Parts: sequence; C-alpha cells; structure tokens
Amino acid sequence: MPDAPPPTEKPERQTPTTLLDYEYDFQQQGQRGTLWQGPNQAMKKHLNSLADDPPLKLAKILCLATKEILALRYAQEIRASACQFQARSKKNAWATYYMPPQARRKDGVSSKIHIIQFGSRCVDSFFDQERLTRNAQDDEEVRTYGRLAKYGPLTPAVALSFLVLHEFAHFLVYLDGYPREGHGPRFHAKLRSMHDANDGVLVAAFLRSQGSKVGVDLDAFFVPIAEKIPFRAGDSVTWTDRHGTQIGTVLRVNRQSLTLLPDHGKWKTYAPPSAVQLTR
Repeated sequence: MPDAPPPTEKPERQTPTTLLDYEYDFQQQGQRGTLWQGPNQAMKKHLNSLADDPPLKLAKILCLATKEILALRYAQEIRASACQFQARSKKNAWATYYMPPQARRKDGVSSKIHIIQFGSRCVDSFFDQERLTRNAQDDEEVRTYGRLAKYGPLTPAVALSFLVLHEFAHFLVYLDGYPREGHGPRFHAKLRSMHDANDGVLVAAFLRSQGSKVGVDLDAFFVPIAEKIPFRAGDSVTWTDRHGTQIGTVLRVNRQSLTLLPDHGKWKTYAPPSAVQLTR
C-alpha cells in the first residue's frame, strides 16, 4: 500500500506587513490583541483591483489608523470591557459605528462585536473642495477643533482624522456604560478629551504617512473655517430646497443645522447654515 500523505499543518497567524485583511481582536481573557492576516483568498483577489479605487484604499488606511493608533492607546479600556472590536472598509458606503445585534463567537457564546466602518464614498467626499468648505461652515466639530493651532490648516488629512476620532468616540462612550448616548453631552466630552490628548494629531500624521505610500497627497489643499453660526432663533431667513426658494423663520440653531419654519407651510424643515441667508 502507498504511504499515506503527511498531515497538513494548520498555518499559524502571522503579523501582517501590508494593509490586507486586518482584524483587531481583544480576547476576553484580557490578553493583548493581535494583528493578523487571515488566509482569505477571496479578499486577496478583491484587493488586486484597489489600484483603480484610491478612496477604498484610503478607507482601509482609516481602519488601520483606528487599530494601530486609537485601539492601542485605549487598549486597557477595551480589554476591561471584554468587547471584540473590528474596523472595516466598504465600497460606496459612508462612515458609521454600530454593534450587530446577534453577533456570536465560534463557541456559541454571545459576544459584543463593535464595528467601525469607513466607506469609500465618504472618504471621496473629503477631496471635494467645495464640499469640504461647506463642512467647515456647517460642522461644529470642524469649526471647534479645526481652529486649534496644533492641527494647522484644515486639509483632507486633518478632516479625516476628525472623522476617525468621531467614530471611535462612539465606541469609547459605549465602553463607559452609555450605549444610547448618541451625540449627547457625554459623547462630546469624550471627543474633547481625545483631542486634548493629541489623538487627532497622531492620526493625521499617520494618515499623511500612509497616504503618501499609495500616492495620495492628503494636504493637497486647505479650506477656511467659518466663524460661529450667525443665526439666532427668531431670525427671518431665506433658503432653497426641492420646492424652490423659501422664506421663513429660524426655530432653533442646532449643532450642524437650522430648524426652519416656512412662512407658508405647517411643517418645520432643516437646512445647513451654508444654505440659509438672513433677510434684512
């Protein structure tokens, strides 16, 4: 009888050296998380097409910044929570944070797997100079932290670092015991503490370094940061929406929008400050 073939040994996990198929997994036993590259052939085949999709490449770099900068800086809190954490990229999607409701580990025990997702559509919008200018006018986080001297001019690198901190702050607020906080006071306090700790500076520097390796200049342009929203409740304003030019009143000044009531309508609406003008 011919000799039986030798048993195939299961390949060991290896520390990756490229931006391929990363996963950051904190074990419940409190061990240090491991960065590894799994034998996902389908993923490797898909990555061969990334040369024609720079936004998706950058989305993967945002994931890497989340894992190698923020997850390491807050490793103690993550290990203590016994939560599993993943950052992933997705084509033609926006940025988001969520926890799948029925995530389960291989042993069948319920787990808390938190997902931070960065989509290529979202990343691509940061290279639209006109759109980034509107963000600098309408987004309170950009107006607040973009003025700090340590960040320098508001370039795509800086704006993307704010995005990474924003999504990770949601995760940290959950770890603090407030799963339904949303964009409430605790969220903004956590975000402020991250900026005070220079997390954004480190992430921006990381993005610049990795972006240059894939041929993308993340400081290609900068945009001015608007002053505080020049509106107050009760102001008479005009704006344009899908129904045409509207005349009405400001009901409330929100963090990133205005609540408006048209003069000839019963229903309130919302608009960014950049789309609204005061009437004299």
